[in-house]
Amino acid sequence: MSKIREYFALKNVLEVETPILSSAGNTDINIENFTSEKISHDCIKSYLRSSPEFPLKRLLCHGIGDIFEIGKVFRRGEISKTHNIEFTMLEWYRLGFDYIDLIQEVEYLFKSLFSAFDKQISATECITFNAVSSII
Repeated sequence: MSKIREYFALKNVLEVETPILSSAGNTDINIENFTSEKISHDCIKSYLRSSPEFPLKRLLCHGIGDIFEIGKVFRRGEISKTHNIEFTMLEWYRLGFDYIDLIQEVEYLFKSLFSAFDKQISATECITFNAVSSII
């Protein structure tokens, strides 16, 4: 986690912490929320977040700039060998980045993490949706 924080600090991306419990669940019908007692008098129940996406986007709308968060998220019904119902998620937003910039940033982040632990990362290849769909 500290290496991820170092990476984003070097890029001047601000770390934020957003609420884990809210009065609204997510809108993705494929993700089931955990619920809790209501946190305010005007809601029936409360929800543990399945992602920090919405509070991070609210911060973006208020002009905070480039941001990231490393935090706990919760998803019901997703327990398996590769999924836990509670896990830690990294989510970040960069202003002015297009999808190519974000692809490159993911690559740089992984290379940075691998090198921090004296590990090598094999060459990366970017495969676009068009390349995949033309094969099918």
